[in-house]
Amino acid sequence: MKKNLILFLAIFVAFTTIQSQSPGCLCLGDIDRDGEITQLDADSLVSLITAGEFDPCADINLDGMVDLLDVAGFQELLESGVGCGCECLGDVDRDGAVTLLDVQVAIDILVSGEFDPCLDLNDNGVIDLLDINPLLVDLIASGRQCGCVCLGDLDGDGVVSLLDLTLFVEILTSGGYDGCADIDGDGVISLLDINLFAEILQKGGDCGSLFTQNGNASLQKEASKTIAKLYEQLGLENPATGLKIFPNPASNNINVQFDMIQSGATVINVYNVSGQIVYTKEMLMEAGPHTMSVDTNELASGLYFIEVDNGNIVRKGKFTVE
Repeated sequence: MKKNLILFLAIFVAFTTIQSQSPGCLCLGDIDRDGEITQLDADSLVSLITAGEFDPCADINLDGMVDLLDVAGFQELLESGVGCGCECLGDVDRDGAVTLLDVQVAIDILVSGEFDPCLDLNDNGVIDLLDINPLLVDLIASGRQCGCVCLGDLDGDGVVSLLDLTLFVEILTSGGYDGCADIDGDGVISLLDINLFAEILQKGGDCGSLFTQNGNASLQKEASKTIAKLYEQLGLENPATGLKIFPNPASNNINVQFDMIQSGATVINVYNVSGQIVYTKEMLMEAGPHTMSVDTNELASGLYFIEVDNGNIVRKGKFTVE
């Protein structure tokens, strides 16, 4: 990843020096001028090489020709997943890190109806709710940052070690910034980050074992709160906090479907209209989609409310028993 990023930045800097020779080109590799580097551009590159034609956006190695030598450089750009003007996907505010600050900027872009290639995480050519939730939220929670494999991996070697601690101290004392060191995702490197960094260092191991299974729960929780405000602002149901209940009305039982963002202890409570708990169950649940059954045979006819609470998000719904 670091190699790809360095290559992209080198190409981008070189390109800006000859921008006057590349009319209408947002960045090298963006052959169709849509602000993104996608498979469509790859097809265009093949067509240009086959036809022997020239396009400044396809001249990746800047030698004045579009030929097979440009293919390797283009492949690096395509695999890096970057759009024109951002160091990595999700870095909507262009500060070199994917943090909670990007969530607010992303919400502004979505509400305005504008397009930003750095936010088009599902690569469908439009900015929609899926780009923000769950894709941007998951990206923040995973600990992956521009130029580093995971939070705490300052030297980009895929392992959080004492070497990273030395770099962390240098950044903290110099007042500098590195997205890989911004553990709490607030856009500032502070003593709060070094405490979190110490916890990561104590766990040891590689980035995959540290983050890909559980993610960063604190960042995920804050991001989820921000996303919930977005759905409220747009007047839409938040799929992360909603429940699907069927059959409804019920006679013998109901099935409840919901998605768990992270694993953990979960409590299911059913309340009557007086607020009394008439059914409760606690269990450990893994992250992912779930369907559970609730027996309603012992419930009197009427309206009931159900809550699924995992400590971070409370999902609510209601149903009727005939």
